Amino acid sequence: MLKTTSLVMLLMAVLLLSPVGSLAQSGSAPAFNITLNNIHPPTRCTPSYWAITYDRTTSFSDIDASTLTRYFVQYINNDLNLVHYWESGYSEYVQDYWVSAGTEIGERAVGAYTVPFWTDTYQAESIEYILKGDEVIWVLRATLTCEQGEVVAYDIISEASQGTRDALPDIPHNLVVALEDIPLYGNPQTQTDYWGTIQACQTFFITDIRIPRASILVWGRESITGHI
Repeated sequence: MLKTTSLVMLLMAVLLLSPVGSLAQSGSAPAFNITLNNIHPPTRCTPSYWAITYDRTTSFSDIDASTLTRYFVQYINNDLNLVHYWESGYSEYVQDYWVSAGTEIGERAVGAYTVPFWTDTYQAESIEYILKGDEVIWVLRATLTCEQGEVVAYDIISEASQGTRDALPDIPHNLVVALEDIPLYGNPQTQTDYWGTIQACQTFFITDIRIPRASILVWGRESITGHI
């Protein structure tokens, strides 16, 4: 009897000490949520591509949908490989920059590499941030380990997050070295309007790398002449 009474008193003390707000929030639905179902593991990984597909259900309340955007980041072996957001360009794996409620079948977390790697052994990470204005509210993070073309490990996580747009990775300047002479023309197809030549072993920066929407072209601006 003494043990039972002590247990009841202990439970009452815990309830009295618990914050009322936390108890009330535990039963309420979150303002924003992305649920992943029917996840299909990646079956292969190449020097240029891998994908994890899933069914994705997005729900939100008391949020203006026009304020929600998506911000994509890729890493390879912990090195920043790609950044995409509205007005930065377009990549084939980005279905849309905007966020809408409902279930989308066959969504993908993808590593799509415009310039293929020299190897099929790497560790990859593809991150999708959901922003409300300039505030990060959600993140989907897919990781993959590829060894000689075989997927040996993968994971995908969908969870609430906090942060700001300013703290997210931005498009870097890419320092490259020319392996051979690279002549530059205003019209590369007809090789007219000659700008000059980047010499073999010369280093230069590539900036403003982007893949325009609905296009198979990749544009880049080099630092020597400033031309695309």
